[in-house]
Amino acid sequence: LIVKDFYTPGSPFSTKGMDILKEFKPASVRWGGIGANSESFKYDSGIGSEASLSYANWMDMANQLKAKAFFSTGIANKTDFKTNPQTFKTFIEYLAGDASTPGGTIRTSEGYNDLMSKSKGVLIELGNEVWGGATHLAEIGADYAAYGVWARSVANIMKATQGYDKNKMLISYSGRAPGSNYGLHKSMMTGDTGEVDVLSMSGYMGGNLNLDPNIPLGSSQLDYHKNSITVMQNNFGGLANDWREILSITGRLLPMYMYEGNMTQDSYYGRLGQAVTFADYYSSMPL
Repeated sequence: LIVKDFYTPGSPFSTKGMDILKEFKPASVRWGGIGANSESFKYDSGIGSEASLSYANWMDMANQLKAKAFFSTGIANKTDFKTNPQTFKTFIEYLAGDASTPGGTIRTSEGYNDLMSKSKGVLIELGNEVWGGATHLAEIGADYAAYGVWARSVANIMKATQGYDKNKMLISYSGRAPGSNYGLHKSMMTGDTGEVDVLSMSGYMGGNLNLDPNIPLGSSQLDYHKNSITVMQNNFGGLANDWREILSITGRLLPMYMYEGNMTQDSYYGRLGQAVTFADYYSSMPL
């Protein structure tokens, strides 16, 4: 969003970027990616924060777009979210608490007296692709049972914080792709009694599907779409298994959110059949 030549004076957003987003009308905007795993609350909040955008800036942008604001919180061992779980309390105060709270004081110092009243909703992801462990800047991911215990404990902290709104705010486990989670979701959710609201899932459908330049274009396109449908069907099988496990463990079916996705290499974009398959896959998530 930050294009230096298109700044609105005093704004962290470029007019060009905002115009594009307003035309697109996103349902949500996501502060995420593996890089978010290593970010501390203090890094991304307050006047003089090291980041170019603060969490409050992001939520304000979402409000301007009439979109939900999604946040991946830090989960690396070195972050203040991880070293001091009460940081999650300050985070909720920062997003939604009144100005007298420690977090609310930080938000108002940035010039935002109120963000929640205009918000379409907030999803708080407890890390991104945590299953990658240390390689994804999420050391706790090496033990997904421990991650589940931790996720539920910080969810309880947030839900007990002044400003938390159960009608507008949801908290999410970080999961893996359906059919390739190797029991991670079962391990993570053992002990769940409703503390966490959503399971964030990888929406990838392979990413290596491509046209073969050695095959005539029509045949290569046909193979591509056949392969994409096969991948989708395999993932549906994985989803069904996930649903059975989650129901047996928790007695409920968590809503699911696919945080990222692709189904091809850069050299092959823009085909209607690809979009239809992808939309079918995403619409299969229980919301």
